[in-house]
Amino acid sequence: MSEKPLWDRFQTDMSELGDRLRDAYQSAPTEGARAELKASVDRLQEAAEAVFKSIDHVAKDPQVRAGTRRAAKSFGDAVAETFRQVADSLRSKKP
Repeated sequence: MSEKPLWDRFQTDMSELGDRLRDAYQSAPTEGARAELKASVDRLQEAAEAVFKSIDHVAKDPQVRAGTRRAAKSFGDAVAETFRQVADSLRSKKP
């Protein structure tokens, strides 16, 4: 399998994961369950950032380093946007 389809699949999988996380957050039975889910996602984001920082640290090529920073920012932005959307959705459903 070539590289592009693998990255396309990753992008699709991450989008679907965001949807599932949003659904899980919205349907969580308690505020404690929501907080636990958010903490888990925060840990996932921290782990991803650690991976990107590690790549950035060992990469000598400036283009690789710049790409690593862009990918890390995109990942962080996607996670943050998922929770912004959840929060907006919950606010709009309050009486």
